[in-house]
Amino acid sequence: MLKAGKALSKQYINTHPGPFPVIGAAQQPLGFVNTYNTEDPLGITGAGTVGHLTWCEGKYFRTDHNWSCPPKQPDLLLPRYLYHLLTDMHRELHALASHDGIPRLNQCNLAKLIIPIPALKHQQDIVTKLDTLTELEAQMQRYRYLRRQLLDFNGNVTIKALGEICTVKTGKALSKKYINTHPGPFPVISNAAGIAGYVDQWNSDDAPLGIVRSGSPGELTWCEDKHFRTHDNYACTIIDPAHTSERYLFHLLSHMQPQLQALAYGVVPYLNHKPLSRFKVPIPPLKVQTAIVETLDPYHALIHDLGQGIPGEIAGRKQQLKFLRTEMFKPYLLDLNQSKEDTPPIHHDMAA
Repeated sequence: MLKAGKALSKQYINTHPGPFPVIGAAQQPLGFVNTYNTEDPLGITGAGTVGHLTWCEGKYFRTDHNWSCPPKQPDLLLPRYLYHLLTDMHRELHALASHDGIPRLNQCNLAKLIIPIPALKHQQDIVTKLDTLTELEAQMQRYRYLRRQLLDFNGNVTIKALGEICTVKTGKALSKKYINTHPGPFPVISNAAGIAGYVDQWNSDDAPLGIVRSGSPGELTWCEDKHFRTHDNYACTIIDPAHTSERYLFHLLSHMQPQLQALAYGVVPYLNHKPLSRFKVPIPPLKVQTAIVETLDPYHALIHDLGQGIPGEIAGRKQQLKFLRTEMFKPYLLDLNQSKEDTPPIHHDMAA
């Protein structure tokens, strides 16, 4: 069932503030007003960024630039499955729009879109798997936004070279053969954010923060307690803990990772000690650093838990989510006009 929302002027939004978000042609609310007209979470933008999906739970105001998509038969179709499916079918949605002047998606064209509807059990399996990554991506976006708000000091802070606030030195070479033949309890921290293995010796227990030197130069590692740091990883040991927090520096360098990565050079990218030691970083008072850490750490921990210990930035998670979504829907998005020798999933048009 397809139904557009109602027109709402900017003047009304500005003069009638309230608790209900206004959802139009973008995922983010246009504002918040004192009235609502829907509780259907799924929407399709019909003008501007046509064919984009919106999802807003609870009461909100849907504008006339957004189509609601409540299933006529809730026992046949899960709204959240439809959200993920239509996200994967964005090209098909976009192709339905008229592009004369301002792109628009009308109800007649949208209602003709044929969609596959597998059994509810399969729909729920898809939703469960994709929602995990979707939530991870959302949490990472919140974390990065909050981190940017806290760490963009706009010049009102002391600037120091990294080498002034911490010692920067690599660990020791360790062969794959040694890792394979000398198993033990101590993690090996090398040229990636993950653990390269576990061995029977350690060479670091007071420098949890590391910066990858080669392989993925500029990436950060964090490993507390005893571990073996290889020569592909710089240890950053704080010189004066009374003035600089290790954990603050971790969040700061995570935020500044593009600048760190830009320091690497060579056919095989490599991060040299000198430019890294000269790298400029903002150092506010320790009290401010502590407050920043207390704000960001819960987000970072949640992201780590949602990702099941797999670190990564938003771009990587988006690629993973896109790949997984495509793979999950591939069996259902074969040519709907070809003959179906096996038992096919049910197909319906959007009007149903």
